[in-house]
Amino acid sequence: MSEQNRKRVRELFMDLSELPAAERRAALEAMTGESAEVRAEVARLLELDAKARGENDGKGGADGVGGVGGRRGSWRIRRRQRCLCSSL
Repeated sequence: MSEQNRKRVRELFMDLSELPAAERRAALEAMTGESAEVRAEVARLLELDAKARGENDGKGGADGVGGVGGRRGSWRIRRRQRCLCSSL
């Protein structure tokens, strides 16, 4: 990838990563003037960033943040644990 394309990838990633997760993909697809190589790299970085943030990709639980059956980063949530914090 050329230095110019790398710079453009950085700019687009920084701009798109500030958008709400639900809007990022649509904003990227609307950028028809960018090369396929640039769009693909930005999409890859946005996906990695969303995983690192633990953002729900629509496959999580009903609570919208990766509840039972969902994911939290690289962790799969199998069951809820009752907190006994008040007994400490």
